[in-house]
Parts: sequence; C-alpha cells; structure tokens
Amino acid sequence: MGVSTDLVVNRDRLPADIFCPICDDMIDQNDAMVTPCGHLFCGSCISTYVASRQQCPQDRSRVTTSQLLHIKTHSVFLYRLLGRSLVKCVNHVQGCTWQGEHSDSAAHLKTCGAVKVKCSRCGDESIFRRDYDHHRGRCGAPCSNCGVLSKENAKLRADLEAKTAQLSLAITRADKAEKACQSKSASSGSGSSSAPFISLDYRYTQVHAALVGRFIAYHSHSLPAHISRERLFTCVKYIADQFLRDPDMANKNDVRFLLAACSSADWFTANQHDRIEILLHCVHVR
Repeated sequence: MGVSTDLVVNRDRLPADIFCPICDDMIDQNDAMVTPCGHLFCGSCISTYVASRQQCPQDRSRVTTSQLLHIKTHSVFLYRLLGRSLVKCVNHVQGCTWQGEHSDSAAHLKTCGAVKVKCSRCGDESIFRRDYDHHRGRCGAPCSNCGVLSKENAKLRADLEAKTAQLSLAITRADKAEKACQSKSASSGSGSSSAPFISLDYRYTQVHAALVGRFIAYHSHSLPAHISRERLFTCVKYIADQFLRDPDMANKNDVRFLLAACSSADWFTANQHDRIEILLHCVHVR
C-alpha cells in the first residue's frame, strides 16, 4: 500500500503511472518497485502478486520476484520524482493545514501541531502538540477561561446532539421508505419479494460484503436499471480495499464471495473484470 489518494494534492494533474495499478494509492518512493517490462507498483502489492502468478498484472509478461527492482537503487531520478509529489499531512482531519512534497512529510510530522503528545507532568496523552505549552502552563491548576468555555461547549454539544438525533431519525425514515420501494419493485419484476436489494446511496463497508455479494449474484445476468454500474463497482472496490487494509473487520469468505459474484456478473466492463480478478487474488493470498 502506498500514499492514500485523499492525501494527494491535485491528483488529476499527476501522471497515472505514479499510482499503483493494484491498490490505486500513490506509490511511496521508499516502497516503489519496477518490473523488467517497465511498470511501476507499490513494492508490497507487486511482490505478493508476482509471488503467486509470476507475471506482470499490466501486460501479463513473465516476471519473478528476483527480477523486481527497487526504484531507490534502480532509478534515482524516478525516486526523486515520486518524492516531489504534493501531499497533505496525514493529520489534516485534525486540523493540520500543511501541504508539501512527499519526501518532506516525515520531517514535518516531527513538528506537526496535530500530533498527540504526552504531558510529562500529568501523563495525559490526548494533548495536541500545538496545545502543549498552554496545557503545561495550566497543568495541575484550573484555567481562568475553562469555566466559561465549559458552559459554551456544553450548550454547543447539546445543540449538536439534538440536531444529530433529528438527522438520524430523518435518515432512518428515508431508508425505510427506500427499502419498501425497492422491495415492491423487486417483487413486481420477479414475482418474488425475497430478491435482495441495496441502498441507492451505496454507502457500504467491508462488513456488508455478503449483502452486496448476494445482490450481485442474484442479478448476475442483468443489472437493474436503477443501479449505477460505476458506483456499484466503486463500492465493491472500496469494500475489498478496506478488507486488505484491515482483514479483522470482515469475514474473508464474505469478501471472496462478493468478488467471485462480481467475476461471474455479465455486466461489468473488461477493465473492471481485470481489476476484480486482481482484488480476488489479493484477498485469496491475504
């Protein structure tokens, strides 16, 4: 696995060759490997693939693991080029606004304000580095502003919880209405109310692998008109990628069943079928 695409700045402007054809992540310069036929991959991805199939997944030419070359020693120019790609900080969700070259990201993390550190005085490990000086100055004594801020935070938290409850209720009602509509449509179209269905928001994770797999297997010869093939494929790929990153979050057999159902479906494109076969192999050797 390489650099997650949500960390890559201006991905659309970058050449496709620096993204791994197996996992879709941007290739990390320190893990990059190239085949004798000139195709670039994440080292962990291509090593696993070649060890089992002895071929390049791009052009199917014969390759052995001993023929794979590390970019760092094989091509210094390409190694430096990969390092110049612009990325966000891995802590951008926690508020870090840093953007810079990938080769500088490790050095940035040593000073990143969104990294949590431990207070040497009280042992609290939940303090962001940017707040450390303030915490140390108040550690063991109440902050003069904390009383006011606590009241304001409590009011904001109560408002947020009320709005969250309202939103959850609205989502639940919408899901029930959508499922009822889909069940009625499936019953009238097939003469049975037992046909599997999926939500049209396609918001499924690896724990829903069996559910999505049953839907695809049931409709393997004809995709329902209201289902987007592209969004369904993206959903399948997301489930498989999440399982490969964290296998403990889903049953391996469920994920294999999902990918096998996709492999037998008639309506995926040739490129999508090739990607499904690669994912199926990666899940099998996991």
